Amino acid sequence: MAKKRTEAEVTFIANDDGLKSTLKEISAELTKNRAELKLEQAQLQQTGSESDKLGSKLSSLEKQYELQSQKVEVTSQRLANAKKYYGENSTEVKKLERELINQQTAQQRLSNEIDKTSNALAQAKGEIQTYESTMQQLDSEQKNVQASASLIESEYKKWQATAGQSASESEKLAKAQEYVSQQSENAEKTIDILRRQLEATQSEFGATSTEAMQMEAKLNDAEREFEELGQAAKNVDTTNLDDIGSKIDMNNLMEASDVLSDIGDKLTELGKQAVDSANSVGSSQSKIQANFGLSKIGRAHV
Repeated sequence: MAKKRTEAEVTFIANDDGLKSTLKEISAELTKNRAELKLEQAQLQQTGSESDKLGSKLSSLEKQYELQSQKVEVTSQRLANAKKYYGENSTEVKKLERELINQQTAQQRLSNEIDKTSNALAQAKGEIQTYESTMQQLDSEQKNVQASASLIESEYKKWQATAGQSASESEKLAKAQEYVSQQSENAEKTIDILRRQLEATQSEFGATSTEAMQMEAKLNDAEREFEELGQAAKNVDTTNLDDIGSKIDMNNLMEASDVLSDIGDKLTELGKQAVDSANSVGSSQSKIQANFGLSKIGRAHV
């Protein structure tokens, strides 16, 4: 005949069964939370930024920590009840003490992971801010170059309409050479700015990212064409106007200015790509203008 349970034993078993049921529910919620995190991370793999991924992970870890803390609390209650019923040195108590240590260890691991993820997220956000700041600075520099190019062009056109009307052919050629040389310098400045822009994009998205590789390929083309141009105007010795005709003629200058303009168009396209990349990082990048090239470079009316 089975031994009749005491009232204390019945109460203990009922309470412990209730606590074990609560632990099962918490464990099920933990399992669900981890599964949801895996799904969300998979969805962010292709389209999400590093900050998106870390933010999602951090939110999940914080929820897991909350649930794990509940498991620690419930297990502590089970241990306290067992000590009252079975005694401090009972087998049941020692078993629950080991279980509580395991639960607390899991809780501490989650706490460590939260700290690690929080630091990584802060670092990622810091990198984005640095990228945006760099792009804004480059935008300011580029606007200065564009302003310089516009001023040089307006001054050249003014000269054409005034003093150029009565200038000799040698003087016209020398002035045209000076104009192309100045715009060549602006093109060099623009290319330098875009190199730094590319470096920032490679750092943000990776050297093998689509954004970086497309920018690099087109920047390489612009640099190559600029070198092939040979900077014809700069090779002219303007101190001896009589020799200009033997070194460069008006057709060469026109070709040089056309090539510079074509390079400027390529740089404009590069600038638009950079702005698209920047906009994908932060809305503040909408201030960066698409026209990063010298779109008006060298359309000399000589």
